[in-house]
Amino acid sequence: MTTKLADRAYEIWLALMSEANMRDHINPQYAKLYDPLARNEDGTQYDETVWLRRESVNKTPEQKQYCILHSLPDECEVTHDAPFWSSGGMELIENLGQAKDNPRAVAANLLRASLFIRFESSRRPDSAIALPISEAQYDELVRGLMDILADAGSEMTFKRNYSKLLPFHLGDVEKDNPTQTAPTDFKELIEYLAFEHVELLKRWAIQRFDYFDTVEETIVGAHERLQERYELVVKLRLDKKAKEQHEIRINQFLSRFDDTPAPQPPEEEEPVPIEYLYNTWMVAMRSAGLDPSNLFTEFEVVDPLGRHDETESTSWWPRDQVKGSLEEYKDELQRYPGAVRPYSYGELKGRLALLENLRRAKGDTLVTACYLMLASLHARHGSHGTDLFGPRDRYPDYDAREDFRRRLMEILKQADKTDRHIPHYYTTMFPLYKDDSELGNGRSTMREYIEHLVAEQVACLKVYAPVLLHIDRESCRAD
Repeated sequence: MTTKLADRAYEIWLALMSEANMRDHINPQYAKLYDPLARNEDGTQYDETVWLRRESVNKTPEQKQYCILHSLPDECEVTHDAPFWSSGGMELIENLGQAKDNPRAVAANLLRASLFIRFESSRRPDSAIALPISEAQYDELVRGLMDILADAGSEMTFKRNYSKLLPFHLGDVEKDNPTQTAPTDFKELIEYLAFEHVELLKRWAIQRFDYFDTVEETIVGAHERLQERYELVVKLRLDKKAKEQHEIRINQFLSRFDDTPAPQPPEEEEPVPIEYLYNTWMVAMRSAGLDPSNLFTEFEVVDPLGRHDETESTSWWPRDQVKGSLEEYKDELQRYPGAVRPYSYGELKGRLALLENLRRAKGDTLVTACYLMLASLHARHGSHGTDLFGPRDRYPDYDAREDFRRRLMEILKQADKTDRHIPHYYTTMFPLYKDDSELGNGRSTMREYIEHLVAEQVACLKVYAPVLLHIDRESCRAD
């Protein structure tokens, strides 16, 4: 059951939202889009929730629908206005997307996020306001908000290392509002946070997209035109090779009536053996002074009270800051036993997932090489962030890339009996990428592409160290 303090907070919050004429902005915006490939691997239809700039809300759904219907498989992911991809931020926006017609859950999510950043995060801003209520009141308020979230089906954890939850905080407005003063009691605290949310929702909208593989379910675009395009869309997206052969046959027929030589079908590149990747990767790693069998820099640290949930933890640290980051973490463990990790340059979900895979692959150089190559391919061809890498006409043919990716996945499945699917919202897997313009103009071969991606991995590992922390809990418990 929710507590009275949380109920009171919601009443104060809703009253200020109404006073600011923001009631219509509280609920998430919804749009249904048509996508012939709208099914997840388990057969369910997928959805996504994002932050959109308020001025983009009306035009973005139509833009996304157009891009889905006019793009090939590796080009169908459309980026949006989300200003960051932090783990906490993505978890929060997904919760907000589920809060349809539930302003109470929206309020609880936003209030909990604003309170957490100021009073609980291990990296709270130096300019954060002081807590104007007692710790007992604060604990009661937090428990009440979490009860509201639990009733709404939320499973958000609010981990202490979360530093970015919202795309906007009140500190950004204080310069324009010098009369805004720090709160001194409970009511002023909730009003202070509610004012932050007013400014947030003026600038940003909560937008959820639901994807369907039947035209009748969608509300974006004319149904008749979408239905007419269905066969063409499927052909473009699933059978690109058939389209190319069709164009060649047309040109061969037309060439009978003039002296222009008929174009010949392009020669298909022979599949690149995995051994070529492995040999290229091993030579590059050793030339850079890296140990292919263990890419991690490892340290042992002690959790003074033995509260840490994990015995091992991974992070990306700049190599020239490893010593300082280690000392920072040891100090943080003394102050906050059980702290997850110091500031990590790889705390985005994709980067942390790659580190976890590399940790499992320690000692197996082939599996390590496969994980790294899949990560490089995913960022460019399987995630929401594909537009970050520029024009795609320099990449190898889709079929060649997909065949190579499938063979990498087969090796991983044989190694640990698990299909290592990478979610599409993991937009970056490395803290550093190479400029793909180095591939030059024109479509590159698979071998050239592999060499480029291996060079990228080496460049990243020379600047950023994958760090593996062994956390000792038992010695302190024995004492």
